Amino acid sequence: MDYHQILPKLFVGSYVETAEDIDRLRHDAGVTAVLNLQTDDDMRYFKLDWDALIDYYKSCGMELRRVPVRDVYTSATIGIDRDATLFEAMVNAVADQVHGVDRSDLVVAGALDPFKNRAKRFYTVAPLAFMRKLLCVSKGSHPHATCKTPVKFDVWSHHPYTFGGPFAHARQADNVSLGDLPRMNHLLQQGVKLHAVVSTQPVQFWVTEFAWDTNPPRAHAVPLQLEARWTAEAFYQMWRSGVSLATWFLLQDAPGRTPYKSGLYFGGRPIAKARAKPTLKAFRFPFVAYLQHGVIHIWGRDATSDKKLVTIQLRHGGRWRTVARVRTNIHGILLANLHLNASTRDWMRARATGSGTSRPGRSPGLYGMAAGGRVTGPGRSAAGRRASPGASPARRWRSRTAASGRPPCGTRGAASPLPASRARSCWPALTRGSRSRRKTWTVTRSCSTARMGSSICARCSCGPTSRACC
Repeated sequence: MDYHQILPKLFVGSYVETAEDIDRLRHDAGVTAVLNLQTDDDMRYFKLDWDALIDYYKSCGMELRRVPVRDVYTSATIGIDRDATLFEAMVNAVADQVHGVDRSDLVVAGALDPFKNRAKRFYTVAPLAFMRKLLCVSKGSHPHATCKTPVKFDVWSHHPYTFGGPFAHARQADNVSLGDLPRMNHLLQQGVKLHAVVSTQPVQFWVTEFAWDTNPPRAHAVPLQLEARWTAEAFYQMWRSGVSLATWFLLQDAPGRTPYKSGLYFGGRPIAKARAKPTLKAFRFPFVAYLQHGVIHIWGRDATSDKKLVTIQLRHGGRWRTVARVRTNIHGILLANLHLNASTRDWMRARATGSGTSRPGRSPGLYGMAAGGRVTGPGRSAAGRRASPGASPARRWRSRTAASGRPPCGTRGAASPLPASRARSCWPALTRGSRSRRKTWTVTRSCSTARMGSSICARCSCGPTSRACC
């Protein structure tokens, strides 16, 4: 069971399963009354002994009220046409009210699941198919408007979870994982071009939920060191796909038997005393490097979201040496090509005032090095050529997922993350032009507030305007 305090005397959480959960609410949170919203179908699906729970509530002197509420998307009876129509009506109604208060307020629509699902208890529409219906955009290489009813929003959001690595594609058409974000952004821009979207400002593209569960604590999930590398590469993939804000799920591993173990901190202790995962440094200061045709392409984002001079260091053997200094743009993004005498046996990292040092470590991978690590070539695997401590967890995890019938992780054989046209010329430090994209990483947590330093917040934003919790 997981619950969060949203007001001084109000908690919201998942369903109570056992008498131990009731005791936890009484003793840990001081709860005296419970409002249950589950239907009879919910009780049967989760195999809950409701009568036994009622008796225990009474014996504890706790007040219990039940108001069954049926979930909206639990059956396939709605259909994509009516589904999009209902969603459009809700978004437009909210937008009218929000913009009526302040035209500069942002209305965020979407938050779509990455995969089409037709399970009895979990029904979702393929995200690209839903978008085409909502935005009235036809399918094909030359899209045209299919209706004249616009939808009002300022930001389109998505949850691009993946069964693989940071460049992995969804297996079915119209599903959208990390590797498919450019397709979704292209469809969004087509909708804007066809005047299907009404906005008070340029329409943005956000990722409002994303993460990988880790092992430990969850068996057969992504190894800690591999997730740290993937995290930095995932942010790079989002940036190059046009995403301007990314939200990580969660700040701390959810407690109990829940499978949600994707926090930046391990669970079991208050956040002030919790142990950080290697992913935290990659989240705070992502840095990637790719060796292609004798040129090292680097990308990163400093933790201050500000214009900084970043020192790039390379290690050949046992000592780090400075090989370049790159100035970020006003939003903290660094991007450059380095013409160095380097090989896949070398290591790189970034250092900046206020950000510290990007995560070091032996993280050879399918595309390159992330958050500090060995420089490798796009589309090539250092792990596949030679055994190393950093490579073996990835190989073990691939074999486990393949044996379990799930899509194997990794992106072997995928296209290079750097287009050949960009690999031929040296990139500037990204201080102007279309590449000067604002980048903000945000992390949300599963509890009511997070005390970090001297600030208390329900959400931690590392960006140009909100840095207090980082």
